[in-house]
Amino acid sequence: MKAKDSCIFLMVLFTWLSISGQGTNMIYEKIDVSPDPYKFLHSDIDNIPGTEDYLISATQKFPFYVVDKDLNIKSTYDVGNWYAGSRLNTSNDGNYILLQQLFYLDFSPNKDREVKFEVIETATGKEVLTIDAAHDADFHPNNQELIVLEGDNLYSYSLIGKGKKVLLPTPDATNCMAYSPDGSKVAISHHVAEDYLDAYVTKKRQKDNYKLYKKYRQCVSVYETESYSLLYTVDEMFDIPYALQFSPDGSTLLCYSVPHTKVVAKTGMTGSKYISIINAETGETLPRGFVSNAIYEPDFEFSNSLKHFALVTMNQGRFPEIWVCRYEDASIIARFELAKRLFGGHTKGQYPADDGRVGIAFSPDDSHLLITNGSLIFKWQIPYENE
Repeated sequence: MKAKDSCIFLMVLFTWLSISGQGTNMIYEKIDVSPDPYKFLHSDIDNIPGTEDYLISATQKFPFYVVDKDLNIKSTYDVGNWYAGSRLNTSNDGNYILLQQLFYLDFSPNKDREVKFEVIETATGKEVLTIDAAHDADFHPNNQELIVLEGDNLYSYSLIGKGKKVLLPTPDATNCMAYSPDGSKVAISHHVAEDYLDAYVTKKRQKDNYKLYKKYRQCVSVYETESYSLLYTVDEMFDIPYALQFSPDGSTLLCYSVPHTKVVAKTGMTGSKYISIINAETGETLPRGFVSNAIYEPDFEFSNSLKHFALVTMNQGRFPEIWVCRYEDASIIARFELAKRLFGGHTKGQYPADDGRVGIAFSPDDSHLLITNGSLIFKWQIPYENE
């Protein structure tokens, strides 16, 4: 067994041993936020920074809500009208909302992804910026710019004026990027460079796998943002990266990656998808991480205390499940199962869930996790006593 494969195997084994030692805790409220007689399907939820209010996005051409702590509707906007809904992110000051288009199915998972993005004002729902096709986007910490990985460049779009400027040429970039919380670094996924690959296979004693790595693996590089010069390329290669995110304190970088379908077909693997954790200062991939087998790109969130990490996955391919983990060692402390209704009538508030559209958000005091599932919002009391 190869060294990296051995590491991954041990990580998965540790994860499942953790799962086997944890029961589920189902102390929750089930809330229907839509007024009668509607059964809107929700795709994501997020807390507005510095408040007890939440944002809820919906699928198709249905309302985008701003709700209070009890999930009573405060505002309704007609934005982000995409059939499968949108993923939500907010600027640090809560004044702007970034909507990322979602899909029910990714028909070309091996190709570089391009989706639509939309920025709106939280207070008014007014459209500020629309990007028709880009790999990824992230708010700058100054709350005045949107950083966009688009085509062969990294751009800065102004949110308080008009126009854009090139920050960095990125001809080999792939699906994702992330800006650090202090604005000092930007991480970008890209195709592997030959000099990196030569050194990698020599160091790992994997020269026989040179062509395999070149064709089916990718890299993540981090740049400083004063002159946009390269700081480092992460010491490990990854399956196809679909999401990059710095931890809120900037100390680590998360990379969610999906195996190439041809690799899955050739090896007979189930195609497990990993969230790797990287030391943001050194570029070293840490010996811990998370597994998520959600159908599409999963939502994952840090608690406000930064001690815990929640993610969406699938329970043996049957129905969505939420894990709450300790971030320091990736151990699972609690699970919330979302049973899937395959047949039967669609009563008010009981619309069948779309497995790819589960969004999560910690409450401001971290006592609860709010979960979108079909037309309902679940408010789950997190059982920290399991720690």
